[in-house]
Amino acid sequence: MCAIYANSAQIFMLLCGLTHTKYEKLDFTFVGESTCSDSWVRTFVTGKPSVSLPCFAERKFGGVRDSDILVTLRPADLITAIEGLNSLSKNGLRYPIPPYSLSTDIMDGLPLNYSEY
Repeated sequence: MCAIYANSAQIFMLLCGLTHTKYEKLDFTFVGESTCSDSWVRTFVTGKPSVSLPCFAERKFGGVRDSDILVTLRPADLITAIEGLNSLSKNGLRYPIPPYSLSTDIMDGLPLNYSEY
């Protein structure tokens, strides 16, 4: 079982990597103070990845930051996610995700073939 604490953009990228080659809709639940049952126990029982918001005890005793989210997955799924991240990186989808603003041209961030549309 792999338990990874990261910010929302990092979790987003990890799950995009996981579903890159074999897309599957992922569903998550929330049960409040029982993050362990809503994350690693759920993954252990079902084999499916799980995302949860860290609970009070994780923050108070585990030092989990307010910006952290927990994702749990099987080791084989972590390998799949890393391989997917490598493929996504070749396509330009990487972390950190640079923001665009009013002072930048959004077309600079899109693949060249977008200009054909």
